[in-house]
Amino acid sequence: MELKSFDYAICSEVIKHVEDPLELLNNVYRVITKFAIITTPNGLLSDGSADKPDTYGYHVWTPETFAELLSDYNYEFLNL
Repeated sequence: MELKSFDYAICSEVIKHVEDPLELLNNVYRVITKFAIITTPNGLLSDGSADKPDTYGYHVWTPETFAELLSDYNYEFLNL
C-alpha cells in the first residue's frame, strides 16, 4: 500500500486479535495523513488485576500498558 494513502483509519477492537500489534501500528501509521482511532477493551478486572487473553485474542492491555504500546507513535491516548 502506498505511503500516506488515507486521511483516517479506524481500528476498533482489532489490535488484540493480531499476532504482531507493532506491525499493525506501523502499517496504520505509514498510510495515514491525519489520524487513526485505535481502540481495545480495558484489560483491568474489577479487582484491579490484569485479565488474560481469551480464545479469540492474543493480547490484553490495561490503560497503562496500551499507552506504553502507543508511546513510540504520535498517538494521543484518550481514556474514555
